[in-house]
Amino acid sequence: MSNNKIIIHTDGASRGNPGPSGAGVHVSGLGEPQFISIFLGNKTNNEAEYLALLAAVRFLLQFKKRNAKNDELGSCEVVFKMDSMLVVKQMNGEWKIKESRMLKLAEKVRSSLKTLDMPFKFLHVERSLNQEADWLATQVIDLGT
Repeated sequence: MSNNKIIIHTDGASRGNPGPSGAGVHVSGLGEPQFISIFLGNKTNNEAEYLALLAAVRFLLQFKKRNAKNDELGSCEVVFKMDSMLVVKQMNGEWKIKESRMLKLAEKVRSSLKTLDMPFKFLHVERSLNQEADWLATQVIDLGT
């Protein structure tokens, strides 16, 4: 664990909005960097953003389960960095979630985070600081279509 922080960059991409979409996740702070790309099918950009975040949380749940004996892991803070201000503000409770599909996805993320039982926060970053996650999300669209 590096500095008791796990940094997770997530990004969702959609061509057509809705259209072919992908999720990208870059995880650092768990030893070797982890890279996740998931083709999502036909989704909106906002759905792809939420699904990328959900994929990141599910990855952490699996990682924590595989490393249950690692006492350090529970004290790590998880920092989710995204270039989607909408998702960050909604997950931080600053903006209401009006769209029912987004509300369901946000509830899945929140439920999974409770199961994770680790301190976390959501930060908005400029797109230029989220390039690896963006690349993962857009490349999987190219491969999936």
